[in-house]
Amino acid sequence: LPYFSMSLVHFLFALSTVFIFIKYSPFTKFQKILFIFGYYIFFEYNIIAKHYVLFVLFIFLIATLYKERFKKPLQYFLCVLLMAGTNVHGFVTTIILSLFYFYEYIIKQKMDLKPNHVFSIVMILLGFTLITVLLWPPPDLGVGIGWNTDFSLSHIAPVLSSLINAFLPISKIKINFWNDRLIQGPNILMIMISIIILIFSLLFFLKKRSQMIVYLLPIFGLISIFFLKNTGNFKHHGLIYILFIFSLWV
Repeated sequence: LPYFSMSLVHFLFALSTVFIFIKYSPFTKFQKILFIFGYYIFFEYNIIAKHYVLFVLFIFLIATLYKERFKKPLQYFLCVLLMAGTNVHGFVTTIILSLFYFYEYIIKQKMDLKPNHVFSIVMILLGFTLITVLLWPPPDLGVGIGWNTDFSLSHIAPVLSSLINAFLPISKIKINFWNDRLIQGPNILMIMISIIILIFSLLFFLKKRSQMIVYLLPIFGLISIFFLKNTGNFKHHGLIYILFIFSLWV
């Protein structure tokens, strides 16, 4: 098929994501409009045909099932597995969500495992094993090979700047603007701005500890990927923003 087919299929994924968000999310009409016509949904995960749109689609499907996740574990974990297979960022996020699910179910609510939960655990373990094999980078990939454990300021600052890009994805005003961010500065300043943004976002969850955990742990997982593997750019950092929306939703 011609290359345009990829853009068409990608647009259908993006359109499905928007439909789910409009129909099932608890936000006001004005908030929904702001979100849909924001940078990430309108441009980054819509115009540019990449697999990151699937992360958004599946995490929104997870959000629609979240209130009934203990009653419908099979449907919930099917969406979790689909999201895990999108990319390594989705995989790490779903591992954290799955662990938190069973922490809430077994320890916090002290419920016994039912047959559908046992089957879900088996399904998740087999699925995660398969996805690990599929996502493991081959030695000739050239990107993401090895581990970066550089704790220097010059490495930590770009990693934490992912929070700035997530919530303030402002590009330079020019024709070829993609991934050319406007907000840049000394490393110390970027770290301070990143910390302020994180603290401000946490204010939304002060009275909702579980949602704060759902928000913080996956973000920690993503930032770990940025630190250990690849610092990434807008398309990676925007997933933090999507996790913020997801956490507000649930």
